Amino acid sequence: MGVNEEYPITNVKSWKDLGCHIDIADIRDLLESAYRKSLKPDYFDLEPDGIGLMNNSESYIGIYVIMHLDAFSYLDKLVVHPRYQKNGMGEALLRDVEALSKAAGKRGVVLRADAKNEDAQRFYIREGFRRMTPDPVKSLFTDGGYVFMKFFDPHTNWNTNEDEIKAAIDYAIQHPESFYR
Repeated sequence: MGVNEEYPITNVKSWKDLGCHIDIADIRDLLESAYRKSLKPDYFDLEPDGIGLMNNSESYIGIYVIMHLDAFSYLDKLVVHPRYQKNGMGEALLRDVEALSKAAGKRGVVLRADAKNEDAQRFYIREGFRRMTPDPVKSLFTDGGYVFMKFFDPHTNWNTNEDEIKAAIDYAIQHPESFYR
């Protein structure tokens, strides 16, 4: 049985839609356990363009949150519970992110990975992302984070898409990390 059959992904467009499937407190616990930081109470007031929630029969084990920009989707969160990491869960969630982004007409995905989280950085590089910032971008993360980007078309000429790339990187740099206490 594959990851998606054993651990299905529920897709919704807002936290309110997700509320009919789960208790938001469970999502808060998942995010806080992964980031080891407390979320601010108003985090769930944010209105993303897509949320994917992976579960098994007992609990929620992974989540992603995306926002659509002009040419790219911004991957705000991609979290797999620590007990389930390194088993293909992150790849399955990322495939879902890419499918939703392509369906929305986006050319790729941009994200920011914590500078201290070398496992996440290696994961994104293995999945075809390119690190776009040579140094960590300062934010409320202690040491900042690196911006990563991926075009869906592997033959895209990175030099001819400078405006799109700059706009996506700027969003990733400026996107508020004010969701944590």
